Amino acid sequence: MKVTVVIPFFNRAVFFDRLLSSIEQQEMTPDMVFVIDNGSDLEQVELVWNRIKQSLLKVCLVSTICTGNANYARNLGFYLADMGYIAFLDSDDWWEVDHLSKNVSLLTSSDKTAIYSGARVHRERTYINKSIDVNRLSSPFSLLFSKKGYLAQTSSYIVKKDAKLKSISWDESLRRHQDFDFFINHYYYGGGWLYSSEITTNIDWDSGGTKREDVQSKINFYKKWETLFPEDLKIHYLYNQMVFCIRQLELDGFYYYKRKFLDLNNSLYSKFLASRRGLLVRIYFINILEKTSLKNLARKIIRFFSN
Repeated sequence: MKVTVVIPFFNRAVFFDRLLSSIEQQEMTPDMVFVIDNGSDLEQVELVWNRIKQSLLKVCLVSTICTGNANYARNLGFYLADMGYIAFLDSDDWWEVDHLSKNVSLLTSSDKTAIYSGARVHRERTYINKSIDVNRLSSPFSLLFSKKGYLAQTSSYIVKKDAKLKSISWDESLRRHQDFDFFINHYYYGGGWLYSSEITTNIDWDSGGTKREDVQSKINFYKKWETLFPEDLKIHYLYNQMVFCIRQLELDGFYYYKRKFLDLNNSLYSKFLASRRGLLVRIYFINILEKTSLKNLARKIIRFFSN
């Protein structure tokens, strides 16, 4: 079956040589590479095009006017690709030489329709961000929101495209948590995930990996999956989002997560506030809010966590 690589691109030409070189060096040469540009600056597109012209790969550069929407680009690339295997690669990431050969081989011999793994993370230092087999867990949420920090990295995803299979699309309304959304969606409705313990994906969280935060996207994600979200994970997820909203002074987001926090099972909520982590939550909010000019809000939230 054919193998297609889909790359969403937006103003990251500085990383493109590294990315394309990693595809050129693959032990399994892909049949097609789609670079889907999301309205990048003209000089950025020219740099990418000049590098593409030097490649022996079959590369198609597609320009769109959907500025900065990586999910639109992923969906378009999936639509344009022939039947076979679709490998997603973000524009600031790159692969080890055996990424396609190992993972396509594993997927071919499996009854699952997609494969994922952890990744080698490049930050101030380089380290392995491990993952775990989602099929050994009670739900995909137990992987994605584990306190152990497991990863199901987008650039490790290879998905089977078959006319007989239901295609799962990327939610174009989400600017954050879109990878979680795709993973959960495919787990329940797309044929399931195969786990690879081999780390063949590199992600750049130093020079290239800063992400734009979008509180509303996170809220929309939670609304979408709230009924399937396990109760024991909700409390920690909501706590983390409240912390994030306070850091960003996103008050509407904080109040949304606060309401959801209070809606939890009373025994879970009481147990959490009585725990050491619950105590640290209260201290944490007090310390942050007393450093802001929002004294009235600070007093309200302190009372909330003190009850």
